[in-house]
Amino acid sequence: MRRLDEQGHEALVQTPAPVNRFPAFVAQLVHRLRATLPALGKVRIAQLLARAGLHLAPTTVARFGRKPPPNPAGSGSSSETPEAAAPLRTVTARYPHHV
Repeated sequence: MRRLDEQGHEALVQTPAPVNRFPAFVAQLVHRLRATLPALGKVRIAQLLARAGLHLAPTTVARFGRKPPPNPAGSGSSSETPEAAAPLRTVTARYPHHV
């Protein structure tokens, strides 16, 4: 805690990027499969990719489907941060003390 007080948050050990992140081409592949075969759901796309040797969970396929497609000309890491790209959301209380 003394190091944190003296040197700030930069003194803590931090990894430069998550170690379990899939490359950008995986998200692009999921988007192309969704565009080509719109009748397939997240489970069928995960099974199709598993037969090809890429093991993704259906929830990962769904998450890639919710995100906008990656830039095909990009190198895999985007120049803008996820916080800057995320749209602002309005929080509305549904009952007292909800928010």
